[in-house]
Amino acid sequence: MNFLSSGMSVSPDGERLYVTNSEEGTVSVINTDTNTQMGQPIPVGLNPTSIFISPDGTRGYVANSGENSVSVLDLTANNEIARITVGSSPAAATINPRRARVYVTNVQSNNLSVINTDTNTEILPRIPVGTNPIVAIFTSNGDRAYVTNSQSNNLSVIDTALNAEISPRIPVGVRPFTLAFTPDGRRAYVTNQGENTVSVVDTIRNVELPRRIPVGNGPFSIVVARIPNR
Repeated sequence: MNFLSSGMSVSPDGERLYVTNSEEGTVSVINTDTNTQMGQPIPVGLNPTSIFISPDGTRGYVANSGENSVSVLDLTANNEIARITVGSSPAAATINPRRARVYVTNVQSNNLSVINTDTNTEILPRIPVGTNPIVAIFTSNGDRAYVTNSQSNNLSVIDTALNAEISPRIPVGVRPFTLAFTPDGRRAYVTNQGENTVSVVDTIRNVELPRRIPVGNGPFSIVVARIPNR
């Protein structure tokens, strides 16, 4: 997955939809064939804001912004199996597609927590990034993570082998929120909520290209689609 889920995530087989209920501190499971809720919602932490599903569909990772934790869900049994303390006000817990790691953006502490998914423990120290990071999105090979820093108006680039920022931060538009990569990974498109534009970033040189793209008010998620030849 290469966009912010906004509190919902679909299982890899498409048969389940998981929805965070922020005011209740639960996750609902919906059968996508019948469009009905399955059983009772799963209790998690306070104010869950987003959920991401592991590539094999067996685990869910929920960022609980109200208590600075991440809930780990067993999606076979539909229950919480671990709760991991992270930084202040976690926004999103995204999964590296090539490494057994989850990266958590801690909005108020301006850093990333990295979770070892084999042991369900945080790998310290946390990684400093820009101001109010929203989400970390991975390149297809998992070697890099690009982090939207919403209040410093830039992107951090993280080497996931070193767990460290590896280049100068990339200036983009006002209040960047999330991003998506082209299939070849050579471009990233960034939604700038504060100025209603999309920035285009050259990921080879790690620079923003000229001429941001005007869009509607408050751009949120973004997806790069491959359209078949007709």
